Amino acid sequence: MAKLSLRVALVLAAIAGAITLAALAADAANGRTIANRTTRQLIGHSVRGRAIYAYQRGSPYGSTVLVVGSIHGNEPGGVAVARRLLRMPAPEDVDLWIILNLNPDGRAAGTRGNAHGVDLNRNFPWQWRRLSGAFYSGRRPLSEPESRAAYRLIERLQPRLSIWFHQPLGAVSVTTRSLALERRFARLAGLGLARLPAYPGTATSWERHILPDSAAFVAELPGGEVSARKADRYARAVLAVSGTESQTRTPSASRASRLELLLGWTYEHFVHGHTPRPRHDVGDRVGDVFRLQHLNPGVALPCRLA
Repeated sequence: MAKLSLRVALVLAAIAGAITLAALAADAANGRTIANRTTRQLIGHSVRGRAIYAYQRGSPYGSTVLVVGSIHGNEPGGVAVARRLLRMPAPEDVDLWIILNLNPDGRAAGTRGNAHGVDLNRNFPWQWRRLSGAFYSGRRPLSEPESRAAYRLIERLQPRLSIWFHQPLGAVSVTTRSLALERRFARLAGLGLARLPAYPGTATSWERHILPDSAAFVAELPGGEVSARKADRYARAVLAVSGTESQTRTPSASRASRLELLLGWTYEHFVHGHTPRPRHDVGDRVGDVFRLQHLNPGVALPCRLA
């Protein structure tokens, strides 16, 4: 009788395993559909009332990566890269967020600053101080609606990696925190490396301050218009290092690990007649499998560009 019960339990476990495999296959197909879907969110308005949007692609359960095409109106080259990212197949393990242009008023006027003449990349809170001239930092930190829009989005997303495009140095600004990542991006993009001064009130320095486990760096493209071929190369470099970031900082569960966990639960339930207690080590390894809600509420150069 005991042998019969064991056989029945094993058969039921095998059936449950087959159902699990089918569910995982359906999940994979659904994941590919979600990964290639683009959603748009209004994150704010410029001084002149122009809309500022953020676009989300990839998996909402992946490692969050933010790309900003332009923050200075007279440095629009990164917008072409950001647009190319919107057309490329999205990675399944990355939650990719893209802001095409954070400074639409500056772009319309062809100026570095916004409609108030503020350099938005000197308007963030970390080590902000009063600056005048071309680098006018505003009346106070986050005085500008454009910088506040980026601030709110970053506070909500807490990206593991942020890449902010600028022009015209043709080099990646290196930091001590994520030097290997920056070197890899520079090599893939065909850009040089530069150790820029620690400017006050920049977006990347503020990000690194509030998100100590994150990487945030500036990619200075060469001056002038970015060709389609170059935009494609830069975009592919973004996706390549985004995948590296996902693997090295926030490992996600493989489907094999998920299957192992589910089959283990099935065997315990049918053979031993009880549901196993949660194991935190397995939960950490599997990551966000059971989370159903996405948490979205070098060379020193004597220049002052980024």
